[in-house]
Amino acid sequence: DGQWSTWAENGALVAEGGYQRGLEHGAWSYWHDDGSLAARGPWFRGVKEGEWTAWHSSGGIATSGTYIAGRQSGRWQSWTEDGHEASVMTYNLRE
Repeated sequence: DGQWSTWAENGALVAEGGYQRGLEHGAWSYWHDDGSLAARGPWFRGVKEGEWTAWHSSGGIATSGTYIAGRQSGRWQSWTEDGHEASVMTYNLRE
């Protein structure tokens, strides 16, 4: 338990976040091979929960949305590498 960092063989940071009772818990961040931020969001007892954002390696936002109990919920948006909106989806947990 506690804060953990995962490193690639080349020394680059891959992931960083906390564990509680052996499960991902709290804020986590992930990085692309080139060192740029790839994704960030919270976990709750091993399940994605809350606002998550993923980035292209160029730095632009790739996707953004919310997880509830590990499932996509509500409005999710995605963008192309050059910043144009690619899609907007709305997820309903009842479906």
